[in-house]
Parts: sequence; structure tokens; C-alpha cells
Amino acid sequence: MKRAALLLILIITISINSNAQKLAKSDFKATSWFANNENQSFYSSDSLSLIRFLNFNTENDRLNELNIKLQQNKHRDITELTFEKSGRLNVQDLHVKSWTNSKLDGKWSWSFDSDDQILSLYFRRKLHSSFKITSKENDNIVWKFEYNQKKTESKLNLLILNLVRIK
Repeated sequence: MKRAALLLILIITISINSNAQKLAKSDFKATSWFANNENQSFYSSDSLSLIRFLNFNTENDRLNELNIKLQQNKHRDITELTFEKSGRLNVQDLHVKSWTNSKLDGKWSWSFDSDDQILSLYFRRKLHSSFKITSKENDNIVWKFEYNQKKTESKLNLLILNLVRIK
């Protein structure tokens, strides 16, 4: 009986650890992500999801990236984050109803602690917010559009990080 219990614990531990693959700083360098920012939730919510496209199948997909983001986010406001290799961060808010973009005036930067899985965002050299990554999932979106008077669809792979605010 003890062997069966130990085996069960071992199997559960292995399955949990295999699903909880750790991210490295290189997973953020030179990447673009977006998050729901309805009611400025990106700046205040206790939890949020960052989403990144893993592929674009065609140049048409790439040209329509914003439309696809809006479809994925149910046509709500979004915040786009571009993590540069240098540690700089570009943060831009898209307000859907008015079709305007806004940015906080000042420099953003970022850091990532791969041991603790903590993403920290800095604004004007002061810690703005920190997030603990709680899960990493792969998903996809099927984008339907008309191209050359033919109904077409494209399946795009997504990486979704679920985060909890710790500061």
C-alpha cells in the first residue's frame, strides 16, 4: 500500500513539474505581448494574462495583427508591451472606442527573475509593478477574414502567461 501511495505522489509531482516549465529572461527579450486593459485593469488588477503570438502564417496575418489582438480580447482596450533586449520596455495603451493610443510620459524598463518567476516593470527607474507567473499555456485563435473575395481563416498559436500582482 505504501508503494502505491509513493508511486501516486511521484506521478503527481512529475506531472505538476512538467506543466510548470520555468521561463527564462530570454523568453521576454525582443518579444511583444498584449493584455486586457478594460477599465485600466492592466495597471490595477490583482491578476492578468499576457498574450503573445507565436506565429504568423502569412504576411496578411502580420498586417492584421491589431485586428487579431482585438478579436482575441473581445474588442476591449488593450495594453501592448514590447520587451527590448536592452531591458527597455515600450508600453502603449489602445483605447478601442476612440481609436486612440496613449503612453505614460517617461522611460519604462523591465527585469525578470527566472528563479522566482517574477516579472518586474519599472517606470522612471522606480518599481511600478511586479508579477509572479503562475502558469504558462499554449492556445490558438482562428482568425476568419475575407481575402480576394474568398472566406479564409488562419490559425495562430498563442502563448499565454497568467500572472498575479505582488506589488
